[in-house]
Amino acid sequence: MESYDIIIVGAGPGGLSAAAALAKSDKNVLLLEKNRMIGPKICAGGLRGSDFEYLKLPGDLRGSQVDKLGYLTVDRKELGQSQLKKLDKKRIAIRTGAKVTKIEQESVVVNDRNKIRYKYLVGADGSLSTVRKYLGLKEKRALVGIQYIIPVKEFISAGDSKRIQYYYNQRLFLSWFAWVFPHKDYLAIGCGADRKLLPVKKLKENFREWLTETGIDVSGKKLTGFPINCDYRGHKFNNIFLVGDAAGLASYQTGEGIHQALVSGEEVAKMLIDPGYKSKKFEKFLRS
Repeated sequence: MESYDIIIVGAGPGGLSAAAALAKSDKNVLLLEKNRMIGPKICAGGLRGSDFEYLKLPGDLRGSQVDKLGYLTVDRKELGQSQLKKLDKKRIAIRTGAKVTKIEQESVVVNDRNKIRYKYLVGADGSLSTVRKYLGLKEKRALVGIQYIIPVKEFISAGDSKRIQYYYNQRLFLSWFAWVFPHKDYLAIGCGADRKLLPVKKLKENFREWLTETGIDVSGKKLTGFPINCDYRGHKFNNIFLVGDAAGLASYQTGEGIHQALVSGEEVAKMLIDPGYKSKKFEKFLRS
């Protein structure tokens, strides 16, 4: 049976961040990604400007300029591919098209056939995390986002198509909001809410009303949705760790999750390299 010191499940921002930090250690690491390509994900794509600079991302990845809150937009495929490009492939084993279908105490099964042993397991597999489910952690509160992708050349609206826009409407979205996030070639236009306070069916109805009021035409475009896990229950469970949305670190107020994934991935890697490491950044997440 194959064996690794650490297996990371999920090659999103958190998993790639953890892998990059672990590549500097002597740990034997395997990064598993269920999709064939690393990066693409349904997401509005808001990223803190400080994270953009910290990751030393190429300037052409910017979909918009930094707004007053310190955010810009980035395409998730391009973000993932940029992180992957910088990863030391000689230090980290990477497998795509590798879905974890079963988790046991010291091993995982990939694609229902390959059993691989681990000493430590890192769940970086998003809001619908298989690793989190294995731990029996159910979400008591969770958000849902829905959005359309509209090519720039097809976008018709009175608003500024080059500027990040937030639209707060308590009647339609309660304490949440609708958004227009400009990217290089398209705009992500969506909204979100706590799905227990505002059921998805009602949210869709309210979103259609807002689109009509705002004058944004989405005819012929496909509505997509994505869960956002903001129900943190811990990040260390004996030899299993959780990062990003898998840990429930997304912001309940804004739905932001890329920043938390990047930071928590790096922090968990530091804990794995040095068991005595105490993370002040996790404490900061929990206070915010």
